[in-house]
Amino acid sequence: MTPKESPPQLNVVAAHHQPKGIERLVLSIAEAAEALGVSDDLVYELTERGDLPCLRLGRRKVIPRRAIQLVVDAALVDFDPAIALTIVDRAKREWADPATLAEASAAPR
Repeated sequence: MTPKESPPQLNVVAAHHQPKGIERLVLSIAEAAEALGVSDDLVYELTERGDLPCLRLGRRKVIPRRAIQLVVDAALVDFDPAIALTIVDRAKREWADPATLAEASAAPR
């Protein structure tokens, strides 16, 4: 599997940028975007809004690895798998009901 085909991971770093035995504490915008599975533009937007902390090193913006992990963790704080399953089950029942399908297709767009 080539690096382009592998799933994004927080340890995505070009081998020539990382000295042996030293783990980088920050990621570039492109690396952070790859780790999160989003575009560079969205990472820039998130940093501008203050939703994703960043550091300025000269003209360069870098994202602390810990910041990415904290953003992901914060999104999961209120996540309840039982509630998610209930919502999915309800949606399956509603869409399995022919009357619901007829209403959805008749609704104005």
